[in-house]
Parts: sequence; C-alpha cells; structure tokens
Amino acid sequence: MLFRPIAFVLAFVFVGAASAAELQFDGLVDDTGRQLLIGKPAVIQFISGTVVGDVEVVGFIKDPRSDAIRFFQYQDGKRKPRMKATDVYRLLIDGRPYSFRYHRPSGGVHLIDLGKAQADAEARITGSNKTLRDPQTDDEIREAVGDQIVIFNDARKALAPVNLSFAESDFCLLLTDFPQQAAEQVAEQVDVMCQQMNSVFGLPKSANIWQGKMMVAVFSQRELFGKFESDVLDNPNFGTSTTIYHHNRQRFLVATYREKLDASVASTISWSMAAGYIDRYRSDVKLPRWVHSGLQDMLHRVMFPDPKRDAAARNTAATRLRRTGSLLGILQATELDDEREVLAKLLVIHLVEADPKAFSQFFEDLKLGHKWDAALKANYGATPEAFAADFGRRMGVPNLTP
Repeated sequence: MLFRPIAFVLAFVFVGAASAAELQFDGLVDDTGRQLLIGKPAVIQFISGTVVGDVEVVGFIKDPRSDAIRFFQYQDGKRKPRMKATDVYRLLIDGRPYSFRYHRPSGGVHLIDLGKAQADAEARITGSNKTLRDPQTDDEIREAVGDQIVIFNDARKALAPVNLSFAESDFCLLLTDFPQQAAEQVAEQVDVMCQQMNSVFGLPKSANIWQGKMMVAVFSQRELFGKFESDVLDNPNFGTSTTIYHHNRQRFLVATYREKLDASVASTISWSMAAGYIDRYRSDVKLPRWVHSGLQDMLHRVMFPDPKRDAAARNTAATRLRRTGSLLGILQATELDDEREVLAKLLVIHLVEADPKAFSQFFEDLKLGHKWDAALKANYGATPEAFAADFGRRMGVPNLTP
C-alpha cells in the first residue's frame, strides 16, 4: 500500500447527501444526457490500467436511494459486463471523453463530460489570470524532454572538464558528478516517489504531470553546485542554500549539494518534489497556504514515514488547541508559523484519511479555481465550522472553532 495512514483514522459527520440538482461539478451530465449516450460506441480505461475498446454503452445503473451512479454496463460482443463505476478511470464515448466523479456524501459517482468540464475550468481560471495545464500527449512529452536534455547538455559544457553522469528514467532526468550507477539508482527512486504521489491523488502510476520530466542535478562539491546555479541557471544569489528548486512553464528542476549519494538525497529531493507536484498539477493556481503547506509535508511523510515525529507533532498540536479552542485562524492565514505548519499537516491528513478519493477531488477542484470552502462542501458535505468541529473531536478537543 503506497499511502500509509499516518496518525489517526477519522470520519466526518456529514450534513446529508446532495441531489444531482444541487451539485456544482464542472461538466455534470444529467439523466437526459446519459440516456443520449446509450448505444454509442465506447473505449473504457479502468483504474487498473486495462483498456477495453470496440464496445457499446448499455446503461448507467443508479443507486435507488439517490441520483448517484453505482454501475456502468457495456456490451462487448455477446457479453454485457456490469462494472463498478468507481473502477473506471476514463471513458471515450462516441469520440468524446468522460469520467465518473466520486461523491462521498451520496456514496456514489456522477458522470462528467470532460470537454464541458475543461471549458468551465478554463473560463474560471482565465478569468483569474491563471493558466490551465492540459495533460501532455506522448509526443508533447517527448518534445519537452528533448528541450530539457538540451539544458543538461549545456550544463555539461559549462561545467567542463568535470565528468558528469546522465541518467533518464520514466519520470526523471538526472545530472550528477557521482558515478553512473548511483545516478541511475537515484533516478529510479524518483520514479518510485512519483508513483507514490500519483497514488495519493488517485492517478494511474504511469501518469506524468511534470510537463516533460522532473529534472534533478546532484553535486558532490559545493563549488560545482554554485557554478551550476550561477552559470547554467543564472542564479548567482543562491547564498548558503544546499538545495534549490526552480520551476517555470518549461521545467521543474531540483539542484542539490551532497557529499554522499545516500538515502538522505532521496529524502531531500522528495520535499522539493512534493512542492513541484502541487505547483505543476493541472494549473498554476495557488492553493490556500494551509493546504499547500500541509499537503507538501504530508506527501513527504508518505514517501519517508516518521511515525514517532508525527505522534509528537499531534500531541503538541492537541495541547495548543485545548488552550485556544480554535484553529488559530489557519484557514484564512497567508503565512504560517511553526506551530501552524504542524497544524496544517494534521488538517490535510484529516481530510485524506477521512476519504482519499474525496481529497484527490478536493485538491483538483482547488487547482481548477474553486474556492476551498466550496470544494470542501462539494466533496465532504461539510462547512468550515463542521470541518473544525470534527477535527477537534478527533484530536480530543470538543467544540473547536475555525
């Protein structure tokens, strides 16, 4: 299991299931729209990675107690398999892309027209002067990777005569003055960490959100690290830093100085990777400070668990919450002190452990320009006040307020 529960398991007390008419999901397809799809040709991609093509839509089977869909049925030759809708990742129906969106309050899923959802998101994000990042095609990834390799080739020239090793893996381009075998091992570890983060957000392990590949440069000499920053990346003001990450539309790159290439390098890279994953996923929309900080810390802990430290942090946070009776205004804060950084991680863990699927959608909604409280309501059926109160109960602090 790639996602490890960290400290405690929780469950929200929900305010009740919303009907389809009350939902505000982008691209939501209603009953009439679903009926129009019956009999249409389809290609199905399952969460497992299996793809089934040349089939026909038979029906969307609803839960009799709600408007939510429970099963999807299709015809494959003489067979008419009925599959759990939650097992389906993507659908291509009559040439148009769809997906099923999970809705925790009703316990089922709803059909989403991805083209319409994309248009809704683009209108919302463009209106706030942000940019939507579409998933790249294989050809686009290859083109982006080619441009990124040029950057490392230029680095080799700039850092000559030092002999630099280069390694490429599924998700990573790595440049280092450590031996080739070590470079390949680190690149493989980066792949594993990318797969772990994909799993947290309900994506296939093979999903690439990096707009090319993640770039990593590891140097055994501080002077070499400094020359790479100043001469290759045009960053002469790196000061005393030993790890720096750089990101723009063309690349996400982590540069680090380490005397030894051991497990600590992967841990250091993972912290920057988590920030990069959050920043590059779907758009350049910035998350609320508590979500970004808590999610970055939580992702690091998924890759490198530290149960003792997590337990100590939880105990410290619970003590302060009992003293104040509130979340210290963290949900609206733009800057966090050390104590609120810890609290942010616990709040994110609270959401993830309550329902990982709901959290992955909550995260995507934020990156598609929705307000966090609206995303919380849509995915968990909870208001900020209910969220704070439920978190307080699980922390042993009754009547906690935002």
